Amino acid sequence: VWAKGVFGQGIVVASIDTGVQFTHPALVRQYRGNLGSGNVDHNYNWWDPSKICGNPSTMPCDQDQGGQPVGHGTYTMGIMVGDDGGANKIGVAPQAKWLTCKGCEGSSCSSIALLECGDFILAPWDLNKANPAPSKRPHIVNNSWGGDGGDSFYRRTVQSWRAAGIFP
Repeated sequence: VWAKGVFGQGIVVASIDTGVQFTHPALVRQYRGNLGSGNVDHNYNWWDPSKICGNPSTMPCDQDQGGQPVGHGTYTMGIMVGDDGGANKIGVAPQAKWLTCKGCEGSSCSSIALLECGDFILAPWDLNKANPAPSKRPHIVNNSWGGDGGDSFYRRTVQSWRAAGIFP
């Protein structure tokens, strides 16, 4: 698709993972909250149900595997949209925008956080968990976390996404 000039333009992707280091050189330009000229707005672009990244949790972080500053969520977002503006076009859709929800507190993910992130994806809200805006939902969401086969606890969430036009 790159040969046809398709790089994810006009698409918003989301992740439910360990968070994302939004200042990462390969991700900062694609962050939907990056308004340019050093201005950033995390409302509708970031949520941390467990308040791992602060209380209040006002900006994306990615603490994974014992509090490491860059973890699995940053890695998977790089696969989706990574591009540092130089030679490192590592993402499938380097011109797509992204948002994230920290559904995994560390190396594990609680059901409560995953379900709340599922709701956030459907209708993102501001940093006060108010004013949900379905018009700000992503087009695509990636969940890169394991689970037991046949576990249906997330089925209604995925069905809601599909009904809203989100591709999981």
